[in-house]
Amino acid sequence: MPRKPFGFERMFAAEAACRDYLVQLRWPEGFRCPACGHGKAWVTSRLHHCKSCCRQTYVTAGTIFQDTYKALRLWFQALWHVTNENRGVSAVSLQRALGLGCYETAWTWLHQLCRAMV
Repeated sequence: MPRKPFGFERMFAAEAACRDYLVQLRWPEGFRCPACGHGKAWVTSRLHHCKSCCRQTYVTAGTIFQDTYKALRLWFQALWHVTNENRGVSAVSLQRALGLGCYETAWTWLHQLCRAMV
């Protein structure tokens, strides 16, 4: 993850870039079906369809991003903000930094990110 804001903006300019980064982290040696272990899949914007057993796998499955309705890019911004703030982050500061309308969302995200980093 880039340390400077402009580096973050350049690296994760679009939702697809965030998804591609997550794919690289999840499957550094290439896709492997969690059901059968096969390495070939049809890829759509959100799913990997195993060519052997036809299981559909979301790149976000089993991660803190699973079942979210918010954009991955917004989650990445939250993660960047939490990891690059020297003085610590409050839910209010996260809410302001991301432009979230709801304090509860910022509070939940902050706690999910902190649990994931421990």
